[in-house]
Amino acid sequence: MNRNISVVIDRVLKHIASQNPEIDESDGPSRAFDPWRFNLPGSNTEPLLRLNLEARQDEVAVKRRVVALETLIPGDC
Repeated sequence: MNRNISVVIDRVLKHIASQNPEIDESDGPSRAFDPWRFNLPGSNTEPLLRLNLEARQDEVAVKRRVVALETLIPGDC
């Protein structure tokens, strides 16, 4: 994985660590909270990062959380 991608993943994970998420590393870094969860895998072959985020029945919350996490992710990832 690209070093810059690893730095970005670490930044995001540190940012949400105080929220005490449930941790799952089986398919890249995944964090789950009561009403929402996300997965942030980096590519092993390209300098790409994918953010997958889901929330239960709250489209506005999904958009708000995506925007909040995207502020931690530079545009070149």
